[in-house]
Amino acid sequence: MGYDPEELTARTIFEVNPNLSVLSWKKKWKLYQSGERTEEKTALMTSSEVIYPVKVIAFVDPDSNICQYIVENLHEKHRYKDMLELTSTVGRIGSWECDLVTDKVVLTEQSLHLLATEDAFLNRLSLFRFIRRLSGLIYPEDVQALFKKLRASMRDGAPFELELGLKSKSQNGGNGRLQINAAPQLTEGTVAKILGTLQDISKIANRSEEMYLAMNTLEQAQEMVYWIKQDASLVYINDAVVNHLGYSKAELKQMKVFDFDPNYPKEKWPASWQFFRKSRTADFETTNITKNGREISVTVSLTHVSFKGEEFLCAMSRNVTGKKKREEIIELTYHTLNQSNELIFWIRPNGKIIYTNDSARDRFNYSKEELLDMSFHNLFPEMTDRTFQDYWQQLLDEQQIEFQLQAQAKDGRRGAVEVNMS
Repeated sequence: MGYDPEELTARTIFEVNPNLSVLSWKKKWKLYQSGERTEEKTALMTSSEVIYPVKVIAFVDPDSNICQYIVENLHEKHRYKDMLELTSTVGRIGSWECDLVTDKVVLTEQSLHLLATEDAFLNRLSLFRFIRRLSGLIYPEDVQALFKKLRASMRDGAPFELELGLKSKSQNGGNGRLQINAAPQLTEGTVAKILGTLQDISKIANRSEEMYLAMNTLEQAQEMVYWIKQDASLVYINDAVVNHLGYSKAELKQMKVFDFDPNYPKEKWPASWQFFRKSRTADFETTNITKNGREISVTVSLTHVSFKGEEFLCAMSRNVTGKKKREEIIELTYHTLNQSNELIFWIRPNGKIIYTNDSARDRFNYSKEELLDMSFHNLFPEMTDRTFQDYWQQLLDEQQIEFQLQAQAKDGRRGAVEVNMS
């Protein structure tokens, strides 16, 4: 309080405590003499005449008949409390507690404010009722995600963080977004309560709804998207990479490109990095090895980017294993048709030839280009455009027909052929 002992003993209690009068002191003295310890909030004046709020515990020693004061400075408590409230308001962050023993959820006033509700009934609800009440404030898919995170945290004792979308608008007019953080508290190895914070992240780092939608689009894209550092490590991986390669995101962030792409081994990676860095963009096919050892074919589009002074390769990759297999089957089928001894034609309803195999070209002595410029009935002198249409209608009715005709080659040679149309 700034007094010297001699200076303080020369004063009366009324000079130190501005709230006391002679009459009020007499009443308090009688109370103190009863032998009970009393506790009250009052004020004391320092030597520089500054008044501080204090809490006083007072009692009278029966042997000496002297009143003893035990004083607690409330100014420090109020100061820290005010500082915390200011931090909570300016930082737009509140706190909450889920007590698993009493099954009660408690939120601070700031947390209620961030949830865009002044509903006092939201406080001290059971966890189940609290989650149900949140459904009116937060998007259903986010409420479900929060409930799953809470259950996992209760079971495993693991902390978590999650973004939540508010149904109401934020102060800047966009869709409000909150980040919830949770830290389980264990007692004898069992989660007894979960403490956490709730923070408004709608305006953090100028975050916009477009950015959120862009990130959400990347996460749900069918293409594999990942960012590669110069040392071949991965700093961003979307869900498609996890789904196609079978590794978790945590596992992938411990890996390098050459751990799953055998075409870019460790010893050649520095040269590959420099090539891609110089090229700026590149498109190519390569092979990835999944966690279970299966090889998949992928097409990759790489772009060299710089962000906050660091260089990355942004890779967008598509699994084309199924497509390559289909192409192989088509190529094999095409080869089989071309090598067949049968004369094979594909024709349109108007008789136009759109495919013919090598045997047909050899038999009729026409080139591929000449046959593709002809109609099917041009190869059969007995068949007119009218009779071809009759055959086509019969084919539509019966799905498959057979008949015999005289075929004529380019050099005028004729011969009987059996035609099977389907």
